[in-house]
Amino acid sequence: MKTLLVTTLFIAVIFGIWWMFFKEKAGVKNTKEEPVKVLNHSSEFNNSVSTVMSSYFDIASAFVNADTSKIKEHNKKFVTVIDSLKLSGVKNDTAIYQSASMLMSDIKANAVAILSETDLTEMIS
Repeated sequence: MKTLLVTTLFIAVIFGIWWMFFKEKAGVKNTKEEPVKVLNHSSEFNNSVSTVMSSYFDIASAFVNADTSKIKEHNKKFVTVIDSLKLSGVKNDTAIYQSASMLMSDIKANAVAILSETDLTEMIS
């Protein structure tokens, strides 16, 4: 009786290992996703992105220096620069345009929220 039980258990374990690791999954294909094509953008777009990044780095430096007046000053400029970002340069890339416009609206909302704060610890959180 013990031999039959051990043999059955051994067969069940072997079947379980095969089922979990070696059986091909039906319906799941190994397709490689194509990367999003990135087109060359206009110099106007590239310049506006550079301006946004420069403004962002100014804010980061003001945070490092813990200067709330500079944070607010640079943040106002940052909101203005984000509003003037030329996303029309990436309208041909619909996936990039959609994600960039959503991210810009989120970034702007967070930047505007920082303007209403008075304490550095509130600005950081």
